[in-house]
Amino acid sequence: MAITPRESSTRSRSGKMLSRPPTSTTNQAPHTHDDKIHTSKHFVQFYTSDDFLLEAVSSFIGAGLGAGAPGIVIGTPAHRAGIERCLEANGLNLDKARTQRKYVALDAADTLAQFMDDELPDPTRFFEVMDPLIAQVDEGRQPPYIFGEMVALLHSAGKQEAAIQLEALWNDLDKVSRPFVLLCAYPIDSFAGEAYEDSFIQVCQQHTQIIPEESFTTLTTSSERLRAVSLLQQKAASLQAEVTERKKLEQQREAFLGLVTHELKNPLTALQGNVQIAQRLLTRLFRRSEHLPPEDQQILEDVLTMLNRGQQQLRVQNRLINDLLAISHIQQDKLELRLADIDLFRLVYETVQDYQASHPSRTINLHLPEQDAIPVHADRDRLQQVVSNFLNNALKFAPPHEPIEVGLALEATRARVWVQDHGPGLTSEQQEHIWQRFYQACETPVQGDWKSGLGLGLYISHHLILRQQGQVGVESKPGKGATFWFTLPLANT
Repeated sequence: MAITPRESSTRSRSGKMLSRPPTSTTNQAPHTHDDKIHTSKHFVQFYTSDDFLLEAVSSFIGAGLGAGAPGIVIGTPAHRAGIERCLEANGLNLDKARTQRKYVALDAADTLAQFMDDELPDPTRFFEVMDPLIAQVDEGRQPPYIFGEMVALLHSAGKQEAAIQLEALWNDLDKVSRPFVLLCAYPIDSFAGEAYEDSFIQVCQQHTQIIPEESFTTLTTSSERLRAVSLLQQKAASLQAEVTERKKLEQQREAFLGLVTHELKNPLTALQGNVQIAQRLLTRLFRRSEHLPPEDQQILEDVLTMLNRGQQQLRVQNRLINDLLAISHIQQDKLELRLADIDLFRLVYETVQDYQASHPSRTINLHLPEQDAIPVHADRDRLQQVVSNFLNNALKFAPPHEPIEVGLALEATRARVWVQDHGPGLTSEQQEHIWQRFYQACETPVQGDWKSGLGLGLYISHHLILRQQGQVGVESKPGKGATFWFTLPLANT
């Protein structure tokens, strides 16, 4: 991007002339040096390229330093270095500014860690960190110019609520602390997608001035800008129409899916019942087959073996249909939970027993606490579905000779259930997507006769646990297996 430098100066309170850094003739940064500064103190800059961001921030900080105000940069190492290169290229002596406490640079991640409480910023600790920082450079000067990248880090990490709360804390700090001018910045791509529409609106609402990304700010005439706005309006209208129509690929598809799976489930249930009856009758006959010729005994044994294999395949089909039915209900917001006080201890014990009986060649170890009962307020069938999904995953991906570990433990006011395998494990990227609908780690091979599923089990499990006031998670390293877990609040809490 071509920049035309322009030298200017201003008088400090002592009457000395201070050099102001060169600025661009294009409208790339907040007009911090004009009258708007008295009414606009919290800016947000959206950007596409890092080069534009560095130029915009250096122009913002440089304007403050040139006007005699201190500057504070709270950014990533790469952005801090780039901003300082731009400031020094514009003639500012940063070493001198640091010595005079006119310029302070901090790491965004380190600063963020000082006041984050789990997933959200702690207001008290935020004030304890930021108020002394502003006081350090104040000393009766003009309000400091601050560039803050912490909100962008939170947003990019998927913590939109935390980013918006942090924006609000900056606004609260402005009311009770010394005055300051703040510029926040977000890559515009981090808001791509309909899911980010609300967070984008909330971010904008926290600021007194919004600066569009570079494709708009480089337009120099009102005619060009009006044309660009009109084009954006047309695109927005077209996109809204397309989204509405898609919501309609989607509602019809989910309704059809629910109907089909419901119709498939009825005959499958009847078929499973008939197979079970046939198994019982043939088992009874086989026990009295000692008087039959050896070839007839072999026929009975072969038929029983085939029925057992068929029953296992029916279980697989039943699970797939149940998953499809659950996903249909989830998407249509029709999933019903039958909540009651249940014993999680007994549920886990019985589920593991069933799996031990149906997979006799596999070792499934169960670790239970000393308590005889662990009450939770939940849907028993849905919880059993979650435990089964975790067990199926472990059996599917772990080597047959490796044991599966299942545990139940108490954690203060919550109960924790976990299933651990010694399979190939998950990369950090896979862990980010593992709870998404239809996601499958394609490079992870399944074991034995197991088949790859539809990628719905963990998505459904995640949804079911959250609906019951719980949490889910996974701990894994490539080559070290994986531990899937969920927690639920105890019924008496």
